[in-house]
This record gives sequence, C-alpha cells and structure tokens, in this order.
Amino acid sequence: CRFAGMKSMKKRLRGFTFIEVILYIGLFSLLGTALLTFAWDILKLSHEGNTERLVTEGGRFAVERMKYSIRGAAGIDTETSVFDSADGRLVLDQFGSSNTLTFELQNGKVVMQESGQDAIVLQPQNTQTTALLFERSSSLDQSVEYITVTLTLETLLQAPLEYASSTTFETGVVIAPFLPGDSLLF
Repeated sequence: CRFAGMKSMKKRLRGFTFIEVILYIGLFSLLGTALLTFAWDILKLSHEGNTERLVTEGGRFAVERMKYSIRGAAGIDTETSVFDSADGRLVLDQFGSSNTLTFELQNGKVVMQESGQDAIVLQPQNTQTTALLFERSSSLDQSVEYITVTLTLETLLQAPLEYASSTTFETGVVIAPFLPGDSLLF
C-alpha cells in the first residue's frame, strides 16, 4: 500500500503536458498582441490630439495677434497690401508715426514685421501656412473699413506617427480710425 501512495504523488508532480504548454503560449500571445495593439492605439490618439492642439493653438494665436494689430491701426496702406490672394499681405499704418506694420507669408510662415525691425514668426515651428488671405471691404461713406482674415495652417509630417492636421481660421475686424478728440462709444 505504501507504493500506491508514491505512484499517485509521482503522477501529480509530473508537470504540464506538451499540449497544455502550447495552449498557454497561444493564450499569452493573444493577450500580449491585444495589449500591444491597445497601447499603440493610445499612443496614436495621443499624437493626433497633440497635433490638433498644436495647429489650433498656433492658428488662434496668429489670428488674434493680427486682429489686435488691425483694430489698433490708423489705416491700411492699400498700395502695398495684397488682397484676395492666398499669399496675402497686409500693411497697416500706425497712429502718430510713419511706421507700418506688415503681416505676410514668408516661406510658409506667417510673419509680422514693423518698419525697420526683424520679422517675427507668428506660428509654431512644426507648422506651415498654406494660405493667408486678406479681403477688404468698407462702408458706403468709406469711413469704416472691414478686413476679413483667412489663415490655413497645417502640420509638417513627422515620423513615426505621421498624422497631418490642417485647420482654416477666419475672422473679421473693423478698422474705424478715430481722430484726436473723438469719443469711443461702445
């Protein structure tokens, strides 16, 4: 009877069969593949979100900076400005001086340049502008000018997760030059 107990103990300590090992490897491979796919998708979504944010924040900053400058301008230099073109150029006259402030597209970047100063790039480094359009209209008596700014900004593709984002921003700004002594009523 002593040998019968040893036989059952030997049977219990034998380990896994070859079929069981293959099944465990297959299950763990499936789980590993699913987890790796899930992690890759999370990284891809994160990259896409960051890319969208980069374009949106960069475009908003450029448009808001242009709006601020246009509102504070004394007028528009219509002879040197370029309207109704994807490579638009807007030259603004400044109050109390002969200086001008220029917004234009240079090498795929929106730049702002004041007379005699270096140009300042108004968008993030990893983006390019495909269109900068200025449209001009005015009131019937020519006392108020209205500028529509349209900016199309896109990302420059970066490996390994090449996700491109392109967004168009459009805004309108009124220029109503006031003479000294005029009151501003809002």
